[in-house]
Amino acid sequence: MDAGCITCIAVDDEPRALGIIENFTRKIDFLKLIETFRNPLDAIGFLNQNRVNLVFLDINMPELTGIDFVKSLPDPPLVIFTTAHAEYAVDSYEYEALDYLLKPIPFPRFLSAVQKAVRRLSAHQETRKETNHQLIVRSGGTIHRVASSDILYVESQGNYLKIVASNRTIVVNSGLQEFLDTYKLPDLVRIHRSFAANMAKADQIKYNKIFIQNQELTIGRLYKSNVTRYLDGLRK
Repeated sequence: MDAGCITCIAVDDEPRALGIIENFTRKIDFLKLIETFRNPLDAIGFLNQNRVNLVFLDINMPELTGIDFVKSLPDPPLVIFTTAHAEYAVDSYEYEALDYLLKPIPFPRFLSAVQKAVRRLSAHQETRKETNHQLIVRSGGTIHRVASSDILYVESQGNYLKIVASNRTIVVNSGLQEFLDTYKLPDLVRIHRSFAANMAKADQIKYNKIFIQNQELTIGRLYKSNVTRYLDGLRK
């Protein structure tokens, strides 16, 4: 992954702990600390509106524990837990924490955890490159070439399918499931009887809605497990 592209926030009810993380992040030129929060509820509100790669998260906070914080997010970023209590380590890994830093945090240990984030995000980007398929689709008498990474979502319209891409919309003669079975695009997930969304393009996932470039798509009750399975796969 390119240097300078890891964005992060820090959440801790102790100002001194936040100060240490701020100091450490200033020493790492590829790590950009966007915001710090003493109140975890404010951090949740921020993440509902903004995407970051990584969260440094205290476990033992009075209003909301770090574990409950992660459980409240439909699509959490990578998480590095920070705490003065070693007994929380087992619980943190149950929620797929990237790492667990015990206070007081030495800088070399902090850097080691950040390097784990670099490796995880780099591997994820390489997977995305490998799966950027080129689709050849026919619309009437015209043949179109569409990169899978350009597709935002597809919508079933009776016997036809509307492919909504970042720069155009193409209508093809196909059913939704037939399209998904034919092209097998890993990021294109069926979320509703009439829709499949490119999850890599999702700006927000909130309750039963997915937001992609100001378009609001509903997650159908019968298709929630598809979304959960996709998100679980990103954390492995």
